[in-house]
Amino acid sequence: MTNQLILNEPIAAGLDVIGDRWTLLILREAFYGATRFEQFCHRVSISRATLTRRLNALIEKEILYRAPTKASSKRFEYKFTQRGLSLMSSSLLALQWEADWRQNNDRQHNVAQRLYHRVCGERLAPKPVCRACDTLVAFNDVSWLDMSEQLDNQLDTIRASNAKHRKRVVKSGKDEPDTDPGLASMVGDRWTILILIACFFGARKFDAFINQLNIPSSVLAERLKLLAEAKVLRRDPYQNNPVRYEYHLTDKGKSLFPFIMSLRQWVVENMLEASQVNNRLVHNPCGNPLTLDVVCAGCGQKPWPQDIEWKR
Repeated sequence: MTNQLILNEPIAAGLDVIGDRWTLLILREAFYGATRFEQFCHRVSISRATLTRRLNALIEKEILYRAPTKASSKRFEYKFTQRGLSLMSSSLLALQWEADWRQNNDRQHNVAQRLYHRVCGERLAPKPVCRACDTLVAFNDVSWLDMSEQLDNQLDTIRASNAKHRKRVVKSGKDEPDTDPGLASMVGDRWTILILIACFFGARKFDAFINQLNIPSSVLAERLKLLAEAKVLRRDPYQNNPVRYEYHLTDKGKSLFPFIMSLRQWVVENMLEASQVNNRLVHNPCGNPLTLDVVCAGCGQKPWPQDIEWKR
């Protein structure tokens, strides 16, 4: 049954590789054109030791590779492998989300406005679609088949997986980003991604998150506060004395669904064996298992790295 889970331990482990806030920031800058160690240091405001660890992890997972520069065999560049380039769909969705919801972030907004699709000549606005029917995938269009039958097994798997990662919740001040990374700040760890996935499939109350995710209550309170302050979740009281709240996705939170699902799908397609993959997420309009594609809203074609142009 475990291979039928929406989020099993192999998927959670894969999300750990790319769902770390530093890694998300590094990947973002790599898609913006950074290749040198010093460029990443400057643009991400990251310590050299932390950057070295993250780059080595990305190389180990064959997302980046290191090659000598043309100018010197003693200097290196970090470039995407084919596996890494397949993360472009997630990066495009992240960029568009920031442009849509963080209007005060001039850099992200300007980058999104300067991104063009050479195939059609239009500004590249990413559109998440179902591979089977080629229609837009929205939050309310996806169902989890056999949810009641699978829930107990899923929760056991997530609890066991998270029990191994409880030590990761301790922060180390100096190892946190100095700048506001927006999306990376909100979804840049296992816990927040798991909370959002739980929200997507019906979790609302504090105790439900505790029971489903085996998350320490203090960590859950912190993450829920972060998501509420970012207006991704809305707190609605359902009990007085003491006051207890339900947490509901806002429109801003629902709009994260394609991005989170694209990260999950990348893990499924690039880091799992066939026996670890499930097909229990279904696109309701067509009834087929959900496979997400990101296409250009202008022409409907999938944008490839060589087809993307940055206009100044």
